[in-house]
Amino acid sequence: MGQFFDNWAWAHRNARAWGMVIVLAGLLSWALWATRVERIEYHETSGELVEVIGGNQGENSGIAVGRVRVDDGPEIKVYLPQQLPPKVGDRVPLIMECYDDGKVLYAFDNGKWIADGGLVR
Repeated sequence: MGQFFDNWAWAHRNARAWGMVIVLAGLLSWALWATRVERIEYHETSGELVEVIGGNQGENSGIAVGRVRVDDGPEIKVYLPQQLPPKVGDRVPLIMECYDDGKVLYAFDNGKWIADGGLVR
């Protein structure tokens, strides 16, 4: 009777392992399918900071989100840098990316902000 349980445990372990392989292969296939969106446009733009939401302006604590009026587009919300964030009314550099599924994303261009002297004001 002991051999029966040994064989059953061995077969059960192998079946669970193969089941996990099939599940992980399915998840990998889905991830590859879901991320097949391609970027079709990328350019740098700028906008005027209208409002700072969250965080403490002037202090280095919290995550600040800014509402920005883009020159050639709508008002958007972007995360602002924690070290010396821009003040309301400042021109802020932005990165705009368009994807083939119609999604348009904006992000704060931290590199350009630093290069233009944003940290030494």
